[in-house]
Amino acid sequence: MFQPSGALYSANAGIKFENLELPTLQPRAPQPTDILWPIGKRWIDIVDLQSYTLLGFTTLGGTQTAIWDAGSYTVPTVIAGLTQQMIINGVYIPNNAALVTMTLPAVASVGQIVQVVGFGAGGWIIAQNALQTIHGNGGTGSTTIGVTGSLASTGRYNSVELMNVVANTDWVVMNQSGTLTAV
Repeated sequence: MFQPSGALYSANAGIKFENLELPTLQPRAPQPTDILWPIGKRWIDIVDLQSYTLLGFTTLGGTQTAIWDAGSYTVPTVIAGLTQQMIINGVYIPNNAALVTMTLPAVASVGQIVQVVGFGAGGWIIAQNALQTIHGNGGTGSTTIGVTGSLASTGRYNSVELMNVVANTDWVVMNQSGTLTAV
């Protein structure tokens, strides 16, 4: 089975995507024996249209098993307008010539995810609720806590995947493509 690496390269476009993790598409649900994946890996069962996320591993008697969280298949939301309230496990494609503002869910449990796949020429920004912050990686840094903080694209096709790590308040950038701006 082929597992794409975190550094895909397109010779035609000359673009190198850093930390881009693609979901694996399989004709079955993941099993506890499916342990050769990184924590946070998304698995989509293309037969039953179910989505799963690898939460972690347990070891008992020297045998390692994977803990997969079953979710539902998420159809991406294409945003033609200027604002969008995000929901847990939502996938968003902002598609507007002007800046699109998406606001994090106010209520989130540890391990829940939101994703943005940039497309519109105006770019995108993720706004926060009171007490929320986003911790970046790769030099992005963390956002200011609360409604004055935000995470924004710097290019049309910038994408990001965030996971909640402290219920309701703290999010971490799991994967990103392009340079993001934390305010």
